[in-house]
Amino acid sequence: MEIVLDVYHRADVSQLNALQIHHAMSTIYFADSTEASYVHDLWTTHRPRLENLQSIYTNKSEFLIDGKPPEGDLMHMFEPQVNHPLSLSFVDCQPITEHEYDYRPRNKAIHDEIKSHDPVGDLIDSRESA
Repeated sequence: MEIVLDVYHRADVSQLNALQIHHAMSTIYFADSTEASYVHDLWTTHRPRLENLQSIYTNKSEFLIDGKPPEGDLMHMFEPQVNHPLSLSFVDCQPITEHEYDYRPRNKAIHDEIKSHDPVGDLIDSRESA
């Protein structure tokens, strides 16, 4: 099922464009050159808060594959997280505290498989309910 969402509110468009600016590696593209002033204003507003985002790379030797240590290095990479707080008129999100967080695996079968090979509990979210 394809869902298409048309975004018309200028504030929403600016929030999404700002997200693009915050996560662009080196270049951003805008189709309409008549919007150069808008793009410049957006860039000037967000430039002081821009961070050099980098993926996190870890080399894990304690992971198991089919219950056995891998032959060689097992590399794990995490993409940088969104660092721009979005405020969109069509999304309602009430952040919760860590205390209110209720851990639920997305896929119970995969969760149970990992847990069966993880006697120490290093691979499962530490906030998981016992």
